[in-house]
Amino acid sequence: MWRIAAVLGTLTAGLVAPPAAAAEVERAWVDQLAEELAADPVHVSDHLLGHIPAAGERRIAAAVAGLDFPVYVAVVPTASSRPAGTDGLDGEELAAALHGRIGADGVYVVTDARGIGLTARAYGAPPEAETAALAAWYGAEDGESAVELLEDFAEIAASGQAEQRLEQAREAAEAPEPWTERAGLDRPENQAFLAGTAIGAAATVALVLAARIAYRARSRRAAERHS
Repeated sequence: MWRIAAVLGTLTAGLVAPPAAAAEVERAWVDQLAEELAADPVHVSDHLLGHIPAAGERRIAAAVAGLDFPVYVAVVPTASSRPAGTDGLDGEELAAALHGRIGADGVYVVTDARGIGLTARAYGAPPEAETAALAAWYGAEDGESAVELLEDFAEIAASGQAEQRLEQAREAAEAPEPWTERAGLDRPENQAFLAGTAIGAAATVALVLAARIAYRARSRRAAERHS
């Protein structure tokens, strides 16, 4: 048994990168991201170009360009999808690390392609920008992409009402859904299905009633003939 354990331990050790090596990979990855952002403040990871094409990147750049403070946006894979050694940083840690490398004031925004991990950190910039990112995250609709979410963030940040919008988004997110939404009855495809089902049921009821009426009529005529 101990031999099996020893073999498994050896194999596992071969699959896990030493801490020093992982730290070096992480540093190199953050350095590369920082270089990209220093050259262009909106960066979409090459791994995500299938999800966010160049047109989406331009939309993000146009949205944040209208703000009164610098914004650095990094759209990167989720931690579980990154190469080994680059998956140890969450959004806030990555934003802080990027600021440390670039050293410029502004709002550092990190998100994945679906906007699930949207995070903003303000350095020498209005802290309300962080609230705006949170408001955009809370108010996100199902299926909303990172591009749309970042456009929402920019709009909320420019509105000067980030706190109010966050409160509204939280209330809406925490409110119980109407039973029609919980059951999916608000979706067009389900409404069409229900409409078809209702029509089919109505037609079936009509046929049953017609059959009963015809049966009763035949029964009365038969009774009259034998009377």
